[in-house]
Amino acid sequence: MKFKWGSCFILFIVIVITAFGIFEKRTYTNIAEDKSYLDELYVAQLPENICLEETENLSVNLPQVPVIIRVSVLEDVEHIGGTSRQLVKVVYTAMHLYDLQAAI
Repeated sequence: MKFKWGSCFILFIVIVITAFGIFEKRTYTNIAEDKSYLDELYVAQLPENICLEETENLSVNLPQVPVIIRVSVLEDVEHIGGTSRQLVKVVYTAMHLYDLQAAI
């Protein structure tokens, strides 16, 4: 009997939370309704010291990368959910950093 009341209580709590969530969802603002919503979004700039650190990391790690590709952009960035994607065309593929430097 105790298990039955416990299960009913948990089911009641789940129903109340679900109803509350559905009710609150109607108050959210859909920023994607406006086609130019991406023009109003801002991205924080990286501090210079982080950029310098990443440049140093690239100079250390890039020679160890097995494949390096150079691409050209074919379409604008498409934002999907929390990610972005962009259609590109592979222009050049190098197996090592030294092959890429020779092609430049």
